[in-house]
Amino acid sequence: MIRESISTQLMRWVFFWYCIVALTVTGIQVFAEYQDTQQSIQKELASYQLIFDQVVGKAMWNLDRDGLAVILNSMVNVPVIEGVKISREDELFMARGRVTEGTTTRIYDAQFDSHVDLSNETTFFHQYPIQYNYSGSTLALGTVTLYSSSAVVFSRVKTGFLYIFINAILKTVALWLIFLWVSKRVLIKPLKTLTRKVQDINFDNLQSINFENQDESTQEMYQLHLAFVEMGHKLSQAKKSVESFNNKLEIKVTERTAQLALEKDRAIKAESIKADFLAVISHEIRTPLNGMMGMLDILARENLSEKQTRQLMVAKRSADDLRQLMNDILDISQLEANELTLHPQPVGLSNTLNDMVNSYANLLHEKGLSFTTNIQVDTQTVLMDENRVRQIIHNLLTNACKFTLSGGVEFHCYQRLGANENTIQLACKVVDTGVGILPEHIEKLFQVFTQADSSHTRRFGGAGLGLTLVKKLCETMGGKVWVESQIEQGSAFHFEINLTVPPVQQAHLIEPPTPIITPLSGHILLVEDNLINQEVMKDMLADLNITCDVANNGQEGFALIQSGQHYSLVIMDCQMPVMDGYDCTLNIRQWEHDQGLPHLPIVALTANTQQSDLQKCLDVGMDQALTKPIDMQTIYRVLSEYLSAAPAAQ
Repeated sequence: MIRESISTQLMRWVFFWYCIVALTVTGIQVFAEYQDTQQSIQKELASYQLIFDQVVGKAMWNLDRDGLAVILNSMVNVPVIEGVKISREDELFMARGRVTEGTTTRIYDAQFDSHVDLSNETTFFHQYPIQYNYSGSTLALGTVTLYSSSAVVFSRVKTGFLYIFINAILKTVALWLIFLWVSKRVLIKPLKTLTRKVQDINFDNLQSINFENQDESTQEMYQLHLAFVEMGHKLSQAKKSVESFNNKLEIKVTERTAQLALEKDRAIKAESIKADFLAVISHEIRTPLNGMMGMLDILARENLSEKQTRQLMVAKRSADDLRQLMNDILDISQLEANELTLHPQPVGLSNTLNDMVNSYANLLHEKGLSFTTNIQVDTQTVLMDENRVRQIIHNLLTNACKFTLSGGVEFHCYQRLGANENTIQLACKVVDTGVGILPEHIEKLFQVFTQADSSHTRRFGGAGLGLTLVKKLCETMGGKVWVESQIEQGSAFHFEINLTVPPVQQAHLIEPPTPIITPLSGHILLVEDNLINQEVMKDMLADLNITCDVANNGQEGFALIQSGQHYSLVIMDCQMPVMDGYDCTLNIRQWEHDQGLPHLPIVALTANTQQSDLQKCLDVGMDQALTKPIDMQTIYRVLSEYLSAAPAAQ
């Protein structure tokens, strides 16, 4: 977040860079002054050669050390001379003050004693030869070196340095104040004026933006003012365009919303029609299917020849396939609507899987196919929806049987550790030596009403529902399904599901024994409008030694109950003309309440298999709900709960 104004930032940066420039220039001036002063001192050192040349030469000729000592002391008292060294034949003869020997600077006192100079001062020197005129000849007696240092230079120029520094500060402050005044006059003041006017701009006064009486002497500010005016006009035009676009968009959104609402209503109606259609189709197919399977079940109890028995089994298998097809359609519909719920019960894992798989051995052997099982699971109790797992295995094994012309089918199953200690993962695969599947067809294999190759529909049959149902059931159980296949070599369908291991106290299995059908005693009322189902139920009941009265609709059934007829139980169809089974049940329960009569058991026998339909049967007062088609074992199991066994014949 920027917290400083443009003027503050401008002043700070200008002042910073100006100080950098000023310090640089001042430094250059100081360095130049230092160099000039040093050169001046060098010249002074050279001038002292003329003063001391003759006296030093005479003392050296006479070897007058005392005289030389006095001369050296006099020389070092000169302000610019900090040391004197006399050398003869490149050897030190005498020294006084600060002198240099090689790379070391030493300080000599009056007694010619010395110590190393530890200061950081830089020395420089002037050297000249010692000469003496004798008998018209000039003799060289040695050399004299006069030393000075940076301390002498700084001492001489410090006043100049101070002047330069004060001058730099004054110029910096003066120029900065001038720049501040000019920037406020030329830049900051117009910017503040422009800022105030821009802050007053809103979408209501875009058209009236105009910066009048602006100073035109500054071209940039004037151009900035013009740019803001032009911007305001463009924003005004853009506002009109946006408003026009928004109006059109609102119209389109309104139209699209209405269209989506209409499509939503159509989708809801279509879904409702689909549900109603499935319910009607289920009812219309299951009702005659109940008659067909019931009669087949009754015929199976007769003494038939081997040929008749084989023909009966073919018919029964076809009826089972038709029932399975109806179940698959309804299950997929429930899965798509997220209405399918699992009902896990404690089961013995190993025994249950073996029972499921072994029941398909005869089907495969009849087709001349070998069947191998390899089930490696523990003999433990798990919570499993046995019917749904059976559906998965049924679809995969019947598919393998359908698409395998020779060879065999294998079923492998083993368990893995689950996500935690209370779960296991069941991994299974069905391997066949069938026709195989092309890679490009595998991805659509699990789509509804789709087969991998449309030619298979004509060759092998099938609606393409089984694998879709397998996929959805596996996903509902927290697993997945996939396939590996090669053309003319076969396929391997893998599936995984997750099962829960119940606590020890809930792991007790209750496996009811298969009931032995024995005659029952009782007189019941059958309320059914379909004549074929009436005949089937009467024959089934007759085989159980049960007598019955038949009513063609709910109104007739309720009239028989009101007439005082005594019935042990009522078998009630749900969808009937005149009065359906739901209204008839409500009337019966109200009649019982009004008359103070005991509870009459009512068992629904309906072709509707949706959970909501079965729950509706219980909500109106029925005791149980059975779905068509029904077999002898099921009808016996239910009736035996309400009817007593017939007395043994004498």
